[in-house]
Amino acid sequence: MKDVIDLCSTDSAAKAAFRRAFSPALEYQCWAALIRLGVAIDKPWERQAFTAIGAMVADAGLDKDGSVPMMKALADAYRGNPGPAEMRVRRLLNCTSTEELCRLLRPIHRLLLSKSQNSVNYARLLRDLLLFGLNAEQIKIQWAVEFFGNREEHKK
Repeated sequence: MKDVIDLCSTDSAAKAAFRRAFSPALEYQCWAALIRLGVAIDKPWERQAFTAIGAMVADAGLDKDGSVPMMKALADAYRGNPGPAEMRVRRLLNCTSTEELCRLLRPIHRLLLSKSQNSVNYARLLRDLLLFGLNAEQIKIQWAVEFFGNREEHKK
């Protein structure tokens, strides 16, 4: 993760390419940066995961990774009115592929940039995306516990 953050911090062309990669039609523009990072772009799940995270890091303008899991940050951002966030989480929990998951995470990321005070742990999110194809059920359970469990903590 540090390599992605460093690349976006020091190479404005790579940062711009990652930002454009939010659009699936322009994803190919960040492939050179992915190759520099050692990503196997011929493996779709790896390419899609790194592209999504790179786009989020570039969009957020990070100088270091955060510490809060994305689902916890989402629950915190909607503490008073969890309905809209719950709908998004349920959609994520229904995903069957890394590609679909990455597509749905992009707008959630943008929403968190505008509503959340927490800094998302992108290294952990990247790990979850990379492992999604191997252990989707476990990742979905973990995300559900982070989101719904976090809401229960705030009710007490």
